[in-house]
Amino acid sequence: RYLFIDLETLPDIAVTFKRFKANLGQDNILKDGGTIVSISWRWMGDKTAQGLALTPQEAIDGNDARLCAVLYALIEKADVLIGHNIDNFDLPMIKSRLLINKFTPPKKVKTIDTLKIARQMRFPSNRLGSLGVILGEGDKASHSGISTWIGCLAGNEDSLAEMLAYNLEDVDLLYRVYMRLRAF
Repeated sequence: RYLFIDLETLPDIAVTFKRFKANLGQDNILKDGGTIVSISWRWMGDKTAQGLALTPQEAIDGNDARLCAVLYALIEKADVLIGHNIDNFDLPMIKSRLLINKFTPPKKVKTIDTLKIARQMRFPSNRLGSLGVILGEGDKASHSGISTWIGCLAGNEDSLAEMLAYNLEDVDLLYRVYMRLRAF
């Protein structure tokens, strides 16, 4: 079973005296980021993506255990995970969050990384949104920028809903881009 997957994470919160070219040490970090704020997935053959986001209280607490439990169950059912930069971001992030939340290691699964496939060719940009536009499959959904992430940190329901909608569209675009790239 082929599982298309994407996740969004919360940022670090830091204190700095500079706005540009700031080199931050660990003492500058008020709160570590990396908490998974939303997940979306789509099985090969499904018509659309499914997903979940943190509740407002989970976002405030930085508690992604519920989302990790869903990710764990999905990975256990999958034979292959497909994602854009899945090998360098999504899968390592999932593994670290599972460990933090005291899960046992998930089964080992094969991955297909659409970023790696794209890099074997010569596109003007290998970003998922750019590939979607170049291949005629559409662009990534828009969002309100960093204010969306700030709202998620505060547990704002509208921000969490916006993040989930953005995440869902990423997986649907990933699916369409993969279907175009897979022969290569």
